Amino acid sequence: MTKLRNLLIVLAGMVCAFFIFGFHVIEIEHATDMVSHQYEKPEIRVIAHRGASANITEHTFEAYDKALEEGCRQIELDVYRSKDGTLYVSHDPTTNRLTGQDYIISETNDEVLSGLTVANGERLHTVQEFFNHFGNRVLYLIELKEGTPALDSFQALIEKNPKLKKSITVQTWDVQSLIAIDSRYPDMFKQLLMNNDQNIESYVKCGWIDSFAVNFGQLKKEDIDLAHEHDKQVWGWTINKQEEIERCRDMGADGVITDDPALGLELMKK
Repeated sequence: MTKLRNLLIVLAGMVCAFFIFGFHVIEIEHATDMVSHQYEKPEIRVIAHRGASANITEHTFEAYDKALEEGCRQIELDVYRSKDGTLYVSHDPTTNRLTGQDYIISETNDEVLSGLTVANGERLHTVQEFFNHFGNRVLYLIELKEGTPALDSFQALIEKNPKLKKSITVQTWDVQSLIAIDSRYPDMFKQLLMNNDQNIESYVKCGWIDSFAVNFGQLKKEDIDLAHEHDKQVWGWTINKQEEIERCRDMGADGVITDDPALGLELMKK
């Protein structure tokens, strides 16, 4: 049944892609089904890594608003769970680099964390605050930095925001988390964040993976082709130089995670 279901999803995606995909850069209204592929002419996703963070404080509304202004419609959020179980948006497990005050997020309660501010004066935001601010205007790439310990908080967040479920891609290095998320949300787009010791060939037949996130230095065309043969995507991270974005595009990657979404969008349209 699983194979039949996946086949039907792919066929439906191909039919939809045939009729509605006309741009090299995917648009929000064309991206609700993250499983759709059209590999002969791939739709490259440009993902704003921590927002337009090349020149603006990362993980702030200002950085993501700038990315949207530039035309980007998919944003990446790194998240950690507080002592109270709330998911906060931060790349680091501590608040020191962003706020100048050193707290371990997982060991600190919401009362303290909600009072912290970053360089531009904004608060240290929760994922819920991002959902409130952006709603369904964007697609969310949520990286669960802690993996399994954050799963219950993640599920609570999804249940609180059911209308956004189709707009969320979940990414993590923790394979057990992806398996668990697949059992709870089989239609959610799930991405394995690869480390240098892993290879796509080992995971390409896993039904609980829809995509791989690969460091640019580890990207290989043969791996991208292999993933496509098994109906999976490959996104490159974090890619900020023109020549690297162009190489990622030319190898046939499906997504580019970048601090400079304006540059990524410009190059993907060529």
